[in-house]
Amino acid sequence: MRGSSAQLVLPYISEADHGVHTAPWLTIREVARLIRVSRDTVERWVRTGQLEAVDVSRTTRPGARRASWRISSRSLAAFLDQRATRPPPPPTPSRRATRREVVDFIK
Repeated sequence: MRGSSAQLVLPYISEADHGVHTAPWLTIREVARLIRVSRDTVERWVRTGQLEAVDVSRTTRPGARRASWRISSRSLAAFLDQRATRPPPPPTPSRRATRREVVDFIK
């Protein structure tokens, strides 16, 4: 596909379930483009077990050929949801003593 004018159609993230839709299985490259990180980063997440993936290459011997990983949309959505930051809770207003309370305390 190198040099072709075909664009990669990426899945979109739905607010309904925070999931990725339309493409059931994504390649390393598609995931990297979708979340705007390098392919090496996605491969590292797969190798370390942070991102669940399936090797669809023909070989069964480890190290015989480079793995061909596919990542399911659901596992990508779970991975992104796990890494999402949540806004901090709103600060509780501090209760300052009024002048009257200070005067009553001193008496």
